[in-house]
Amino acid sequence: MLNNSIKILIVDDESAIRDAGRRFLRRRLHANIMAVENGHDAISSSRINNYDLILLDLNIPGPNGWDVLNEIRKINNAVKILLVSGFDEGSFTPEQINKVNTLTSGFIQKPFNLTVLIEKIVEVLGEGVLTNLASLDPENLKGRPEAQDIVHDLNDLHGTMLVSCEEYFYSKERGYFKGKTEDKKVQHLELVLNDVIHYLALTHKVVKRIRRL
Repeated sequence: MLNNSIKILIVDDESAIRDAGRRFLRRRLHANIMAVENGHDAISSSRINNYDLILLDLNIPGPNGWDVLNEIRKINNAVKILLVSGFDEGSFTPEQINKVNTLTSGFIQKPFNLTVLIEKIVEVLGEGVLTNLASLDPENLKGRPEAQDIVHDLNDLHGTMLVSCEEYFYSKERGYFKGKTEDKKVQHLELVLNDVIHYLALTHKVVKRIRRL
């Protein structure tokens, strides 16, 4: 599989998640990233594109994620599929759990840590899909001193922080935390804060680089 031929489809009804997800993945993966908002478009897009990976949210309009999974498997039995949902696997029926185990490459629960998402994608597609994750380190910016490039990096960092925050508050709005223990809620919030702290640290390094221009 050639890096530049890898295609990934994001299926999610929230535009903020689609946009931030595309922005985040495009900067960190050697891949073409596409996104659709409903089950009908996911199925149609799968008929005309030979995707390597589909990130499929289960709670989407039109055919839901489970029905889309069934249809895509009729179209393409080779594509890797990662299911995404705000509900944990404990809420799945035995039939649904069997589908996760036999028809997909795994499950990611919302809200998720962006680092965990990348690790899961690498687990499915291999390390060759990664760009240089250290490209934002000042040492690696020496060969690209143009201020325009650095501003682009800062915009990207801003987007990756937003996706973590938006994912958390979107899940809270949809009531995904109802019935969860306080420990579970704190755990979700810690994931978001860890992402924000990580990207703030990278931003600080880039700002220091700007001062040297």
